[in-house]
Amino acid sequence: MVVLQLTSWPSRVARGETLSRELLTNHWKLLQEFGMSRMYKTMDILFVLLVLLGGVYTFIAVSLWVWLTETTLVAGLIMVTTAPAVSCVLYGVTAAALGEGWK
Repeated sequence: MVVLQLTSWPSRVARGETLSRELLTNHWKLLQEFGMSRMYKTMDILFVLLVLLGGVYTFIAVSLWVWLTETTLVAGLIMVTTAPAVSCVLYGVTAAALGEGWK
């Protein structure tokens, strides 16, 4: 067991030692030190990408459905109002990711 190893973080925390700054700022490293698989980081990144792609493809599908089923005027108005909103959201996520130094 990891707790029985004197140099492991779970054992050190159980003895009252505080976590290092490096572990507190890097959640993947923290999870690995407490026994999570190294493949968790890959799975986490792929999950985030798939969720984002799912949102993008859902927006594309709804947009095409609206474009094909509504009158041209209504479809045009919906696209004119939703396209800037989606652009703002994408800009916000991109700015946050670059500004926060996400890796």
